Amino acid sequence: MKYANLLILMLLLATSGCDQQAVQSAFPPEGYFDPVLIVELEQDGLNYSGEVIHKYAGDYSISLSFEKANPIGEGYGLPALHLICSLTDDGRTKQIPCGNSLLSYWGEESGVSIGIYSIPAAVQTGEAVTFFLEFLKNEELDSILEAYGKVSLMIKKWSDL
Repeated sequence: MKYANLLILMLLLATSGCDQQAVQSAFPPEGYFDPVLIVELEQDGLNYSGEVIHKYAGDYSISLSFEKANPIGEGYGLPALHLICSLTDDGRTKQIPCGNSLLSYWGEESGVSIGIYSIPAAVQTGEAVTFFLEFLKNEELDSILEAYGKVSLMIKKWSDL
């Protein structure tokens, strides 16, 4: 009976005009939420520029993942960071609002989401785009490294629901 209800729900979603992104978020294929970028930030490297390949259209989260996690339920208390985040695709650069601690998370990785951006369905997924992150104030990254140890920049698929 449980599987019949799941099948009915899937059919309703598929036939109700629900878009593919919502269906994929509700019933994600293997690897759907795997990070598309993980890179360690170092004290002397206040900016990062590199290629990111998005497998799926939709929303993506920009996060700072910390080596030393706070206890579950305690936020990281980061101030608004002074960052520049942007994506460049086909020579066009798009600024991404980032820097505010949107959501703390715990699990295999622990950290804080600092921004969300969207890859439109019209954009060809599977092609590399350049992601750029810059800390505008040196002391911000230094204080994060001191408090939480190694810090990694992580980009991964966010739910589209």
